[in-house]
Amino acid sequence: MSTQLLIAEDGVTASASEVLAEKKALVSRILNSPALQSSRKCQQLLEYITECALHERVDECTEQQIGIHVFGRSPGYNAAEDSIVRSQVRLLRQRLETYFESEGRDEPLRLEIPRGHYIASFRPRGQEQIGNPDSAAAGQPTAVTLAPHAVPQLAEVARRRFSMYWTIWLCLLLLPVAFWVGTRWTRPSGAQPQVPQLWAGFLQPGSEPLVIFSNAVFVGNGVEGLRYATGSEPHSVPVMDHYTGTGEVAAVYQLTRLFDQNHENFMLKRSLLVTWDDARSRNLIFVGAPLENPSLNVIPDSPDFNFVRDGDAFDIVNRLPMPGEPKRMNHSGWPMTFDYAIVSLRPGFAPGTKMLIFSGMTTIGTQAAVEFACSPAGANQLLPPSLGNKRPYFEAVLMISVSSGVPISSKIIAMHRS
Repeated sequence: MSTQLLIAEDGVTASASEVLAEKKALVSRILNSPALQSSRKCQQLLEYITECALHERVDECTEQQIGIHVFGRSPGYNAAEDSIVRSQVRLLRQRLETYFESEGRDEPLRLEIPRGHYIASFRPRGQEQIGNPDSAAAGQPTAVTLAPHAVPQLAEVARRRFSMYWTIWLCLLLLPVAFWVGTRWTRPSGAQPQVPQLWAGFLQPGSEPLVIFSNAVFVGNGVEGLRYATGSEPHSVPVMDHYTGTGEVAAVYQLTRLFDQNHENFMLKRSLLVTWDDARSRNLIFVGAPLENPSLNVIPDSPDFNFVRDGDAFDIVNRLPMPGEPKRMNHSGWPMTFDYAIVSLRPGFAPGTKMLIFSGMTTIGTQAAVEFACSPAGANQLLPPSLGNKRPYFEAVLMISVSSGVPISSKIIAMHRS
């Protein structure tokens, strides 16, 4: 009895149910052969991929689905990092070759796993291609032998090719439009994005400044409450040094956007992990107030604006107030409606380096300070282009309007240049 489905000019001449039964029998013989009996995983893999082939479930025979249904991987696992499916399919191919070279050498059908695919394929023994060149040469009708599941697969290939051809034509039609838009809106050759003077030293190719974000030390726990460590606690009191404010997180995100837009990179470290041998020769960006960013303690206090403790809170004191500037600033309490932050640009530790410091009274103020400086309008207020290299360093105090814990707007209320 023939196990092929013959599609010729006179139509289909074989029973699909008989062909299906013969394929299932072949799979059963392979599963019980010495080539596979020693590997339960290969048996389970073969059962799964042949079931998908015989019932035309091609979409269920992907590397991800096999990993989940055969090898017990969790949904959404990373197949690029977990090679279990690829290695087991490679092993199964070898065992199939062993079977068809030994006890299965007389099988009328061959079962294969084509390279680059995971679904099983059945083909008559000795037939390497679709079609029969000898019958065509003799002037006879050309017969094509196909497995039942190959018919819908060929239809899918034809559909994809038709879709591909239309995509190509559509791209060719849109190419003149894209060229016109590109020539009209693309920057002139050699032009670079406009970098505010404030960031010019930090966005130089290959400079990679070091961003140091706050990393306060607390005592207590999440149940009984946390408080800032003073350094005088007994050694038996555990400290927590892995908390960072939400505003600092948002601030680092803003810095990431700024650097990405200018195709530059920066290094990122939490404050307690900074080594000054590595930091002293770089441009530095500090994110967070001195209380929460211990690395700032190695920098001498400014004679102009400083944080001073007021009970459980901190105020900003203006030691050299200019006309119209406030002498002391503290946030509005809770619920907060406004906050303050210091932004300063100073010389770095090594010649030719700089440091930018963003310190809010609260984490909200720190976020607002970075957002203000990352905007072109805010950056140009802090360091106007007209100044050039004259008096490039400054300290400024921002007043930030807050609503529902979110900074809404910021403005400079005190500015000292040097």
